[in-house]
Amino acid sequence: KLIDGSAGNVIEAVTGGQADFGICFAGRLQPHLEFVPLVEDVYVAACRRDHPLAAKKSLTWREFYQQDYV
Repeated sequence: KLIDGSAGNVIEAVTGGQADFGICFAGRLQPHLEFVPLVEDVYVAACRRDHPLAAKKSLTWREFYQQDYV
């Protein structure tokens, strides 16, 4: 049986015995469950070539949040 739900619902289903395992992002890690990372997401920021951030090789969250964005 496949259950589709939020990360919190997935953790509750595993904890409550409705599911043998779940796949979700790790929000608050529960001490009684084992979490095994499957993949690591890479985030990118898209901007025009003439934007000041375009010349940067990497960007901190602080630098990102200082910008106007959609």
